[in-house]
This record gives sequence, C-alpha cells and structure tokens, in this order.
Amino acid sequence: MGKVKGKKINVVTLGCSKNVVDSEHVMAQLAAAGYDVVFDSNGTEARTVVVNTCGFIGDAKEESINTILGFVRAKEEGAIDRLFVIGCLSERYAEELRREIPEVDAYFGARDFSGVVRALTGSEGGAPATERMLTTPGHYAYLKISEGCNWKCGYCAIPLIRGAHVSVPMEELEEEARKLKKKLVKNQFNFNDFIGQIQQIKKMGNLKDLASMLPGMGKMLKNVDIPDDVFKQTEAIVSSMTPAEREHPEIINARRRERIAKGSGTTMADVNRLMKQFEDTRKMMKAVAGGGMKMPKMPGMRR
Repeated sequence: MGKVKGKKINVVTLGCSKNVVDSEHVMAQLAAAGYDVVFDSNGTEARTVVVNTCGFIGDAKEESINTILGFVRAKEEGAIDRLFVIGCLSERYAEELRREIPEVDAYFGARDFSGVVRALTGSEGGAPATERMLTTPGHYAYLKISEGCNWKCGYCAIPLIRGAHVSVPMEELEEEARKLKKKLVKNQFNFNDFIGQIQQIKKMGNLKDLASMLPGMGKMLKNVDIPDDVFKQTEAIVSSMTPAEREHPEIINARRRERIAKGSGTTMADVNRLMKQFEDTRKMMKAVAGGGMKMPKMPGMRR
C-alpha cells in the first residue's frame, strides 16, 4: 500500500525491551496501512504521536507521565493534532489517566495494542503478526518469547499489568527469528536501522564525553568538534525520505536525492555525504557479520 499523504506518526517508546518489541509490531502495522512512521523523533513533522508507556516502578511512571504531559502541551500549542497513549501505565491506571489527563485522544493497555492500530487505520493493520519495524541498531534485535507471570508476588506488578504467563507459539517465534536473521545478517541494514542507532546514542548522553571514556580516545578527540546538535541534519534528511526509501536505500537516485535535500532544508552535497556515511556503516555491519570491522566516521563529526 502506498503512503497515506500527510499521515506521519511518531511512536515514542519508554521502558523495557518488551515495550520496544511491542512498539515495533505496532509500527509495522501502521506502516503496512500506508502511514509514514518515525520513532522517538524530536524534530519530526508528525501530527500524531503514540506514547508507549512504562508503569512498573516509580521513576518509570514519572517519566511516562512527564512525557505524556509534554505532548499534551504540544497539542495545546498546535504542534500536534492527536495523542494516543498505550502500554503498561495505561493498562494499570486507565481510569485515573482518563480522568486526570483527558486531553489524550485515547488510552490503550499493554494487552490491546491492536486498539491503537484500529483507532488510526480503521482496521487491524495489514502486516503479518510476526512483522516488525526495527528500531534497534542494525546489529541486534529483541525476540520476545513469552509474556506475563503466574507468580503473584506482593511486590511485583507484572501479573497485574501483563496478565498470566503465556508463551509465544514456537512456530511464530521461528518465523519471526528467521525474518530478523535475514534482516540483520544478510546486509539488509537500512535507514530505519541507521536512525535507530542515532536515537540510541542520543539517549546515552553527550557523544564526545561517551567517546572520551574509551581508552586512548580522550587525546584523539581533543581537537575534534562534536556539536550538541550533531545529528540534527541527519535526522532531518532521513525524515524527508519516504518509508520505501528508508527501507530500500538503493532506490534513492539523483532525482530522489534532490527532493530529499529540498524537503530537509539541506543541499545535495549534504545528502550525498550522508549516503556515503550510510554505505560505510552498512559495510561495517556486513564486516561484523563476517568477522572483520572498520569503524566509519560518525555523521556530523568534523576535524
């Protein structure tokens, strides 16, 4: 199905790796319905936001509520049109959330992710149940083998949130694992993976400080300029690509590069530079699978 014009959705994921997998399944269904889906993006033009929350411990609940309130403010200021909340927090505190934060268009729990897909697309989505839009770096992905817990310990909310223990059927696991292996090992690293790496790095803190922790890197980076908005241009360029271009970078010809440059407010030279950096990263991922690796230059780093 072709992209739904003007329908870009930003999916923001909080919490554990289970939530990451859940978000990836939701994103695959939305993408199959023709939506342009981005994840954890700050500078996106998406007018619809889906927040996948965590509700396990106090700090996680606070982060989830603050994130929701941040997007409520964005909605009130006209920056976004619709806001949906899914996941553990809304599973555990649905009634309280609806009463205290009514600005959210709809809440869906951790056991009803298809609900948000139905609300946005009018259907269950068009992708197989095992399909996912990966948001992790290109060298690994999570495989969720079970859900819930039968031990109802007084100090743990998992059974309350996720329900009784249920294993994912073996045939479903095998199919999903085969798809993940094909994507990760056979050089199918794409711009969704590329931007996922950047998002993971940004969450870890200042890039120069992180790199300086590596033995010998402190002196090497002494005269290297790594600005705070090092990835801003890269994210703008990738956001200007269509879902098909992010999934299949090989189709990005000169004409498409010109359109991407115009849409991102950059130049053809900037787009060409990013394409070169992407190809270097793709080669690195292939080298990792083959046992050899050469570190590419990170986008935005200048000497």
